[in-house]
Amino acid sequence: HHQQAPVHVHASSVSSIALHSLPLRPSTLATLLRCGFQTTDDVRSSRRCGGVSNLAAELGNVDLAHAASIWREVEDASRGTSSVSISTEHSGNSGHRGNGNAHLDDASPDAASTAAVPPTHITATNTDSSSSSRGRITAASLLLAPGGGGSSSGAAALKSTQKHIITFARSIDALLGGGIALSELTELSGCPGTGKTQLAMQICVDARLPTEYGGVEGEAVYIDCEGSFSCERCLDMADCLVRHVRRSAERRRTRGRDGSVAAVVTAGGAAVGTNDAAAAAAADESMVEADAAAEEEKTEMVDPTESLNKEHLDALTSSMGFTLIRAQKGLLNGNGGTVEGAVEWLMQHQDDADIDEPIPFVPKAGGGGGAGGGVAQSYKCNECGKILSNMANLELHANKTGHSDFEESTKAVKPLTAEEKAKKVEEIKALLKAKRTEREEAEKAQSIESEKARRFMGQEMAKTREQMEREALKRDALMRKKEKEAARRERERLRAEIAKDKLERQANKGKLKTTLGADGYNPSAVQYDVADLAEGVVAPKKAFKADPKKIDEYIKKVSSYRAGGDGQKCLKILLAYVGNVVDKPEEEKFRSINTENKAFKTKVKPFLGAKALLVAVGFKQNEAGDALVLKEDADRDTLKETKAKLEAAYAAY
Repeated sequence: HHQQAPVHVHASSVSSIALHSLPLRPSTLATLLRCGFQTTDDVRSSRRCGGVSNLAAELGNVDLAHAASIWREVEDASRGTSSVSISTEHSGNSGHRGNGNAHLDDASPDAASTAAVPPTHITATNTDSSSSSRGRITAASLLLAPGGGGSSSGAAALKSTQKHIITFARSIDALLGGGIALSELTELSGCPGTGKTQLAMQICVDARLPTEYGGVEGEAVYIDCEGSFSCERCLDMADCLVRHVRRSAERRRTRGRDGSVAAVVTAGGAAVGTNDAAAAAAADESMVEADAAAEEEKTEMVDPTESLNKEHLDALTSSMGFTLIRAQKGLLNGNGGTVEGAVEWLMQHQDDADIDEPIPFVPKAGGGGGAGGGVAQSYKCNECGKILSNMANLELHANKTGHSDFEESTKAVKPLTAEEKAKKVEEIKALLKAKRTEREEAEKAQSIESEKARRFMGQEMAKTREQMEREALKRDALMRKKEKEAARRERERLRAEIAKDKLERQANKGKLKTTLGADGYNPSAVQYDVADLAEGVVAPKKAFKADPKKIDEYIKKVSSYRAGGDGQKCLKILLAYVGNVVDKPEEEKFRSINTENKAFKTKVKPFLGAKALLVAVGFKQNEAGDALVLKEDADRDTLKETKAKLEAAYAAY
């Protein structure tokens, strides 16, 4: 027996309504839009995929009570905006179920959907002319419709046992009726770069999701035909899934709930089994909402702004120009409740959509729950779970441990009692003492090592000094040996010279062809003609002559001495002699050259052409023979030309 029974269900369970068209609080609307929610269907899909815990995670890791309150506000606002009448044709073996309307206004959407038997015929009517565009007709409903490929009883039995792999993409899961169905072939097609490979890897990872969190807890095989599979990318997806599951488990533990969903829950008058992931999520949400409601009933709420420092408020509002509500939020959420912390927090959050929203009441300190409501009172490290009271402790914890994943927490850090403070001080003192002892031991060990290094360096320096002294002694001994050898060779040379002189005297009747000079047997480079000496008679010295026409030749001979720059030194002195006479002819001292001084003997006399040049320009030997004197009739033009030639030769040397 079949009978149609119209079931009136509000739009919250079927149609999708834009959130900005609902009468929501501005803070709620801003929170939803900031997290990417645009319609009521987006909110429902998030809850269906993982319950209120999943909705809380997508809203920015808010607490479950806050997420449940947002869900209720959206549902309450969507009621009455439109209505959809769904007529279902129930099948039964013992007559019809009844003739009446089942009003499900107060039941949750999931409870209504799980309580309904899979329909064989769906018609949607709406008071609005565009309701047909908002009605959802899924692939499952078309398959289960008459002529869709199977009987109603067979389709209902298949749907009751079929499982789906959720993709965590609300639109895709909604389109496929819950995700990628098991025991079916699903083909993904699209243009290059649209994310087909990424979605396939995500499905393989999601196949391992435990059943407690809406998964199938299965395994997957990825067949790569074009080499596009990335192990690194797949590992990143798996890490994200693991972190998501851990956060969900942590939130459940903080609420004192058991993570298992194996029990059978009755919600909205319908029996829901653990095999249905959506039903488990609905039951999970019901438990969370009940816990949140009980928590709110037994917690005394107070105004958190009453305990704020009035002077800080006055400084922020009167001196800095902040509004009262912003100043209060800055002091509540800033670091340490100081003016500096409040200003820093306001600079970071001045563009928030809810910055000017009223501050909600929070549970009274020491009351039930002990949390701070929606106001952040501490910071939590997501890597180790430690609660930190302020930003300074957070930075200290991050520097010590290297952790970087932190979030704001509404849990207030309980202040220490006098006994706990004393115990903590003793622990810190003991730790400081241990650190001091360790540092002293390290310094002592370092001092010992430094002393060893100093002694080693001293020994090495002593060895080096001894080695240098030995080398110096060796050099001195070698130098003395060379001097002795040079003296021996000089004695042998002198003996040879004496023997040569004897032979020469014997051959020349006791006379020598050369005269022994003042330098002995090592005569100077320049030899002057000396008349042969008769026995007992000194021959007069011959006058030294030079031709003025050979001045260029004399300069060339002097310039030919290249060893040690001797020729250049001689040219410089000759230029000084001639230049002084040319430039200052009235000076009497420049008209005479002392031939007995050291400069003349060592830098002029030994070089051929030097004295001849001086004689050629007008100098002559005096009677005493110790100086060259300029003649009175010396040619001035010759002196000037000689000066110019000497300057050119000196520059070209």
